[in-house]
Amino acid sequence: MSGMAEILDENTRLREANRRQKAELQAQAKRIAELTTKINSLVASHEWMAKHLEFLEKKRQLAAAERFIADEKQPLLFAQGEVTTPPRDPKVSAADAKRSSQPEDRRRTAAHPRKGRRKLEDLKFPKKKVIVPAVSSACDSCGSDHQPAEARITHRIEWEPGRFVVHEVHQERVSCGCPSPHNVWTTPAPYLLPESMCGDGLLTRVLVDKFGDHVPLHRQSARLKREGFQVGSNVLCGWVLQAARAVRPLVVALQAQVAASSLLQTDDSGFPVQDGTEGKLANGRLWVFTDQKQAFYAFSRTKEGEHPAELLASLGVSGKFVADGGSEYNLTERTLGLERGGCWSHLRRYFFEASIQHDEAQPALVAIRDLFLIERDLVDLTASERLSARAERSRPIVDGFFDWVKGMSLEERPKSKLGRALGYAINQEQRMRLFLAHGDVPIHNNLSELLLRQPIVGRKNWLFAGSEGGAKAAAGWFSLIGSCLLQGIDPQTYLYDVFRRLPDHSSKWVHELTPLNWRIAVEAGDITPISPGQLA
Repeated sequence: MSGMAEILDENTRLREANRRQKAELQAQAKRIAELTTKINSLVASHEWMAKHLEFLEKKRQLAAAERFIADEKQPLLFAQGEVTTPPRDPKVSAADAKRSSQPEDRRRTAAHPRKGRRKLEDLKFPKKKVIVPAVSSACDSCGSDHQPAEARITHRIEWEPGRFVVHEVHQERVSCGCPSPHNVWTTPAPYLLPESMCGDGLLTRVLVDKFGDHVPLHRQSARLKREGFQVGSNVLCGWVLQAARAVRPLVVALQAQVAASSLLQTDDSGFPVQDGTEGKLANGRLWVFTDQKQAFYAFSRTKEGEHPAELLASLGVSGKFVADGGSEYNLTERTLGLERGGCWSHLRRYFFEASIQHDEAQPALVAIRDLFLIERDLVDLTASERLSARAERSRPIVDGFFDWVKGMSLEERPKSKLGRALGYAINQEQRMRLFLAHGDVPIHNNLSELLLRQPIVGRKNWLFAGSEGGAKAAAGWFSLIGSCLLQGIDPQTYLYDVFRRLPDHSSKWVHELTPLNWRIAVEAGDITPISPGQLA
């Protein structure tokens, strides 16, 4: 009987195990069915999203005019029986076939006949006659005297305060006995851009509006059209680039003057640029360097520290510089052997943000405020007098501040807002103390941050630079206009006067026309600024 009982118990156990296994298999089958349904749904969703993404990509690549090029091989969708397609225009059909055979990067939207240069003399603006006389002399090649020839007549659109004017430019010509076509010499036009249709006044207006008042070129184009002169933003862009190349020697001279200072202040900010690949934006960087009298800007594709280091090394910079605590300046400090000062305004920002959550940050704000109030009292002193006053009034506050920072850092969590502020202060202590050792070193870097405000405000309007060349041109114009602001002179007055002088000015003495030297010359009476109405 015991043997039969064991068999029955084993049978019961096996039945129970079989029931549990069957239930598990049913549950797994149900789970598999659910997962299969989910997978099918995800696959369908994936296929839909892939098609939708393909549609969006094609839509993005189309021109704003929603370009469409007919393809004769495209089958009809849902066609049943004989369906007659709408007739095609033979001329348009032939043009489509020709364009379809071209490489993708050579295709364009519907072709428009080239109109050629407009006749500016037909514009209903006041006219002025500008005569550019030729200098009579003997030919260097054949030795014969120059003889008057028929003048070359061109037209330009010029801007004088309150109105447009059309200049009828008569460029006198002279001829000699040399073989043709080298026997005729034409007097150069007295404009910065010799072959452009814009005068220096209009060019100055476009540049100051763009880089001084932050008006994008397409808005300027619309405004000029309302005023009676229709010109595309692409033409304005061409003027900006051509003029940037023409004033490049002046910008280089400006860089050399700023770099000659024993103290520089610097900062940088993002400056997006189109890299030309499907219209995507690339991260650019705009740098500013100032000696507190003038400033120059530079563009780079990345934020790597090699860019400011190589630039300043090429300019032979030595001495000291003030910057925030960014690591992009570490290479400059290390390779060029420059003394680096810190920015107390930047440090204050850390503690101000920490004070929102930590009342313990208040003593730092009080100490930093005292330092700035002391600097306000010392603004009119010489560097040596300022150094003595700082040793007497500022040094005790700085010593006490960093003693407090080191004590608080032992009690505060490093990851908290206050902990980060304390850590930043400790890491930057040596740089923050540089102003105590040199009377000419400012306590903050606010000036370079203020100079960067110009391109940053402009960036909010025109969003990005169209190309790397455009970004470099913008850096040059920001350099000249920013230096004008530091010198307290009107950028429009300065640029127009310089544009008039540059074509005949020796490149050897181009440094005489930098904003600093120009202002000094004007105040001394050596230069009388030229106004737009004086050209004719």
